[in-house]
Amino acid sequence: MDQTMGLVIYIAFFIGLIYLMIIRPQKKEKTRKAELMNSLKNGAAIVTYSGIHGTVTSIDSDKGIIVVNVAKGVDLTMEKAAVARVM
Repeated sequence: MDQTMGLVIYIAFFIGLIYLMIIRPQKKEKTRKAELMNSLKNGAAIVTYSGIHGTVTSIDSDKGIIVVNVAKGVDLTMEKAAVARVM
């Protein structure tokens, strides 16, 4: 009986550890990313995951596409998910 209870406690401990180390941080990151995507507006200065700096000129939320102006006369069309941060 004592061995069974010890095993149950051991398994519960590792399930809790996995939750705290893996699942919880992933949920936080997913929430942060969703807030970032919803905060995008025309004229926002952004940085993409590839390091491109630019300004959002248009957003198509249905398709998940944005147009980013990176230089005078140079516009890039990219996925909203490519945005790493809003400046």
